[in-house]
Amino acid sequence: MEFEAVARRTDLLRLTCALLVAYGCGRSQAGESNATGGSAHAGTAAGGKAGQPGSSGSGGARAGGGAKAGAGGALRGGAGGMSATGGSGGGGAVMGGDGGSTSGAAGRGGQATAGDGGASAAGAPEAGNAGSAGDGGDPDACHVTVPSGVAAGTLQAAIDDAPVPSTVCLLAGRYAEDLQLRAGVSVRGSGIGSVVCGTVIGDAATGATTTLSDLQIAGRLRATGNVKLALRHLEINTGVTQVCAPGSDPVRIVQNGSGALDLVIDGVSVGAPGFDISVKPGSEPIDDSIVIQNSRCDRSSQCYDFLRFAFATEPAAEAPAGSRLMLDVFNNVVRSTVLEAVVFEISGGMNAADTAASRLWFRHNTLASNGDLNTAIAFWTPPTLPVTLANNTVAYIDTPVQGDTAPMLTLVGNAFSDDVSSTDWFVDFAAGDFVPSAGSPLIGAGADAYGVPTDIDGKSRVGGFDSGAYQH
Repeated sequence: MEFEAVARRTDLLRLTCALLVAYGCGRSQAGESNATGGSAHAGTAAGGKAGQPGSSGSGGARAGGGAKAGAGGALRGGAGGMSATGGSGGGGAVMGGDGGSTSGAAGRGGQATAGDGGASAAGAPEAGNAGSAGDGGDPDACHVTVPSGVAAGTLQAAIDDAPVPSTVCLLAGRYAEDLQLRAGVSVRGSGIGSVVCGTVIGDAATGATTTLSDLQIAGRLRATGNVKLALRHLEINTGVTQVCAPGSDPVRIVQNGSGALDLVIDGVSVGAPGFDISVKPGSEPIDDSIVIQNSRCDRSSQCYDFLRFAFATEPAAEAPAGSRLMLDVFNNVVRSTVLEAVVFEISGGMNAADTAASRLWFRHNTLASNGDLNTAIAFWTPPTLPVTLANNTVAYIDTPVQGDTAPMLTLVGNAFSDDVSSTDWFVDFAAGDFVPSAGSPLIGAGADAYGVPTDIDGKSRVGGFDSGAYQH
């Protein structure tokens, strides 16, 4: 039986399936079969002979290696998929299991490094010596799918037992447990209906990129260290569904020491406060890349601290020589700003060469309010590194930029206003439709040097760059 079927039984069996250590919970599959091709069924445990191959049509199994579960090969080594006519065969063995081969191109993942090969394209059940296996198959394919409502610890067990790289997929529903992420093991939901209600900790997501995508997090998300983390198409503390109450803490990412931080936030809707990112170098150089794009706080009531970014080198005057800091924040929307939408606290230093190699850009963002008396973009103290604000729109906020005369600050291609008339710049300000209206002064107001080729909706910016997150 499939993992999903077993998971509907007792909590003990659910946990057993998730651990996938001592008990077989069903057939082993390499990836997912497509419409015309079958999947390869279970063989023996890793290192044994391949069992009965699954039937295949013209397409065979989709690229994506590894067994889902159980007796037909351990989680770390199921049989690869078969394809009669080649094309994209199974991704092959994961972590040294039975690798599949095809008469055409191998699936994604490269060559196997260990384990017996799978059967040939002819479908013979005997194991070969070295199949054209992958070192994890297609990391985008679901290595294992975990249903909601399982016993606490089941999802964590699936993450802990997954190969690298791979993806653990979630069905719609409530997952009431805290999670410790692993480097290279991504977690993907089926949309905002997949809700993680506990705390997500990414401290161990180093060495290989870990992606959280297509789900809702109603709780804390934090990571400390040189993490390699991608957050894509998420709802975080927005309360979109009532499965569990949203938290009130920001997404907190802290690098406190030397090394490389690699953070991508793309297409994320976040409550208030939003993202709190802090960089404090240690005794060795840093090499940091931080990208926040196509994201928003879109609440109709109030948004604040969509981004709070801090860089400090105290007590040292400068970061160690050879450091680099890349921050690019673009195509984001903060609606109904109160207090401050964005805060920069840049008090750290770099030598001249490292400063020239670094970049702190905030561009093509739209920040709007209803006449709030506070600030859209705040520099509480003058920044000690060059910061560029380019092609942004700030509408109907009393102070568009606090500290706009700071020597290290460059402003170009922006449209800033504290007047109610700026609400006419957009198609429908009250409804949160921030596309430039006909004849809007935003059209073509952006500077080419800082232009982003597409807007927040993926629309090409042709005929000049409009200020703000949207192109007319």
